[in-house]
Amino acid sequence: MVLVRKWPTWLVTMGLKSIFVLAMLGVLGLLISILWFLPASLAWQQLSSSLVYPKDLAVATPRGSVREGSTWLRFRGFPPSQLSWQAGWPRVTEGEPTIDYDLRLQGPDHLLTGNLTLTLSNQNLKVNAIQGYLGSNDINRLAVPFGHQFSGEFTLREGAFKIQNSCLTSLTGTLLWTGGPIVFSTPRETARYDLPQLSADLSDQDCGIRVDVKTVNSDSARLVLSTEGWFLAELAPEFLQALGVKGAAQLKGPLLFEEKIL
Repeated sequence: MVLVRKWPTWLVTMGLKSIFVLAMLGVLGLLISILWFLPASLAWQQLSSSLVYPKDLAVATPRGSVREGSTWLRFRGFPPSQLSWQAGWPRVTEGEPTIDYDLRLQGPDHLLTGNLTLTLSNQNLKVNAIQGYLGSNDINRLAVPFGHQFSGEFTLREGAFKIQNSCLTSLTGTLLWTGGPIVFSTPRETARYDLPQLSADLSDQDCGIRVDVKTVNSDSARLVLSTEGWFLAELAPEFLQALGVKGAAQLKGPLLFEEKIL
């Protein structure tokens, strides 16, 4: 006589559920692994058409994978920059799949590092802990065609920004400049001014970038770069007088000028 053991229904149901969950986890792990080591060039082909960035920015075909790789960036006459990235394993934050990247942007006379947080289910991204420097040798490659020439070095500390739906919704950080001579050239004349050390606070304004420049004693200038590529400068009369700008003493308010640069 053969005894057939009958398992309780609840135990069979629980076992089937466990097998289903393990199977789903296995499939999910396989998909993540495939995406994790997906060549960066293939990922770029899929994403590039949906990204919004300046038309003068050239991006070389990325090398490596989604997890770790690099590419070269070139903006107008600015020296080429190598952008490299390395990611940690994906995680879930507030129910959203998220990946953290360590970023590094480096060129002949500039270096910036930061931490990118990318939320996969929407178009939001955050970059924190941005720091580095930008030397005048590289800056002047962009500035000289506009008739400007700088000296010294710019240092960025504690920078961070957030982009939601292609809009810059948050920007913070401190920008320091060592000071020195700057040259402004026009078809009519060339002027040179010796500036002291300056600091500036970064912030966002209508999805664009705002820079509030300060000297030791007071605010000196407000600079804004809009999403349409317009650069607006608002210079305080006291600042212009300290530089020895002709006619600054007769100004009754800030000196304003605007120029299309992007």
